[in-house]
Amino acid sequence: MVVAGVVVAVVWWLRRVEERARLTAFDRAMARLDRLERRGLPGSDAADAWYVELSDIVRRYIEERFALRAPELTTEEFLAEAGRSAELSAAHRELLSAFLARSDRVKFARYSPGEDESRDALHEARRFLNETAAARDELAETQPRTGTPQAAATG
Repeated sequence: MVVAGVVVAVVWWLRRVEERARLTAFDRAMARLDRLERRGLPGSDAADAWYVELSDIVRRYIEERFALRAPELTTEEFLAEAGRSAELSAAHRELLSAFLARSDRVKFARYSPGEDESRDALHEARRFLNETAAARDELAETQPRTGTPQAAATG
C-alpha cells in the first residue's frame, strides 16, 4: 500500500516537472499575472506587497526570456543591463523603465497608488510580456529554418 502511494506521488511529481518544462517564460509569467489579478487590485495597505509581486513577475520573465540576471539587480543596474540586450527594442526598454519606476515608487517611496493606477500597472506588465513574446515570434519567423525538407532542398 505504501509502495503504491510512493509510486503515485513520484508519477505525479514527474508529470508536473515535465509540464513545467514545456511551459515558456511567457506562459509562466502570464499564469502568475492571472493569479495576481484574480486576487484583486490592492488596497493602500497591501499595495507594497502587490507591487513587489508584480515587478517580480516581470523581472523573472525577463531573466528567463532574455537571460538577464534581473532579480538581483537594482532597477538602475537592471535597466543598464537590459540596454545591452539586442533582443529588447528601445520601445520595450522605455516601457520597462516606466513600469519599474512606477513599481519602485510604491515599493520604496511609500507611494499609495489608486485602483486605476494599479490596474494600469497590471496592463503595462501584460503589454510588455505580449509585445516581447510577439517580437520573439516575429524574429523566429524571419530566421531560416534548418532540418526542414525545404531547407534541405535549397541547401
